[in-house]
Amino acid sequence: MMPTCRDVTRKATALDEGALPWLERMALQVHLLMCAHCRRYVAQLRLVRRQAATLPRDAAPGELQAHVRDWFKHRTP
Repeated sequence: MMPTCRDVTRKATALDEGALPWLERMALQVHLLMCAHCRRYVAQLRLVRRQAATLPRDAAPGELQAHVRDWFKHRTP
């Protein structure tokens, strides 16, 4: 059975981490080939996860906000 958009959003993190069985991963990839909305969602999730991984783990909340603001200011579209 073809995964739905809801399936993609529920499993996107596991897909990004490579934590899904091969057949399930391939079914989600086929869905992504056909669904621009889900491709955009997965791309945005990957971007957020990658950027979150660069944040200092011991920074105070205000420092994290400044770091995120600075990243957005210098991000090239």
